[in-house]
Amino acid sequence: MRVLIDADGCPVLGCAIRVAKRFGVPVLLLCDTAHEFTREGAQTITVSKGADSADFALVNLLHPGDAVITQDYGLAAMCLARGALPIHQDGKRYTAENIDALLLARHTAKRIRRAGGRLKGPAKRTPEQDSAFEKAFIQLLEEQQRLYDERARLKKEVRMIDTMKANVDDFLKPSTEQEHDYQRSSQRE
Repeated sequence: MRVLIDADGCPVLGCAIRVAKRFGVPVLLLCDTAHEFTREGAQTITVSKGADSADFALVNLLHPGDAVITQDYGLAAMCLARGALPIHQDGKRYTAENIDALLLARHTAKRIRRAGGRLKGPAKRTPEQDSAFEKAFIQLLEEQQRLYDERARLKKEVRMIDTMKANVDDFLKPSTEQEHDYQRSSQRE
C-alpha cells in the first residue's frame, strides 16, 4: 500500500505525510510544473502542465489498495475503478455508493457556471475539517493494515498446509524397495 496525493492545492499534505509515516506507508505527491514543491517524508512526481495531467499520471501509478487523497471527484471515480481507496481532504471516503451523486453535483455546478450563473465557493478551511480528515485517514490506514495482516496470516497458513500436504504425500508414497517387494509378491501369486 502507498498513499498518493493529488497535491495541487491540497491543504492536508503535512498531516497526511505525518500519519502515513506513523504507519510506515510511502507517500507520493503528484503535481504539475505550475505547482512544483517538495515535502520531507514524501517523493514528489512532477508532470508537465496540462489539463488533468497530474490526475492521469496518478491513475497510471495506482495499485489496488493504494490510498489516494484528492478533492477531485473525477479523479476519485477513476481511482475507485482501479481498486484504490480515495478520500477527500475533509475526511469523506469516496465509494461506489456515493461517487455517482458527487459526479452529478459537479456536472450540474459546471452547467450553471457555463450558463453565467454563480455559485458560492468553499468556505475558509477550519481546524475541524483538518481533524476530521486526520481521523478518517487514520481509520482508512488502520483498516488496510488489518487487511494486510490478515492476508499475510492466511498466506502463512496456506504455506504451512502445503508443506504438511507434501509431507503426508511423501509419507504415503511407497518407497522403491516396498514397490519391488509388492511386485514380487504379486508375481508369485
